[in-house]
Amino acid sequence: MNSKAKINASKAALEYVKDGMVIGLGSGTTVQEFIKLLGEEVKKGLKVVCVTTSYASRMLAIENGILVTDTDAVDRIDIAIDGADKANRIALLKGGG
Repeated sequence: MNSKAKINASKAALEYVKDGMVIGLGSGTTVQEFIKLLGEEVKKGLKVVCVTTSYASRMLAIENGILVTDTDAVDRIDIAIDGADKANRIALLKGGG
């Protein structure tokens, strides 16, 4: 997926994020784009808390002003954002590389 497609996918995912949500953040280049966009919304006043699956995502979220906590500190995750390695109309493959 090219970077424009990753940005567009991230923008589409961001439409599902609402104030007060707990967001699970995966890893990879698409999630990096999502974190940057989410950081812009947080700077505008969006209130969210994130948990991450990787140190890199955690640090990028913090660098973008996003509140990050540990997974065991939340009761639920409202939405999880992650990339996919391959996708078509029928199937989605995660963890291909």
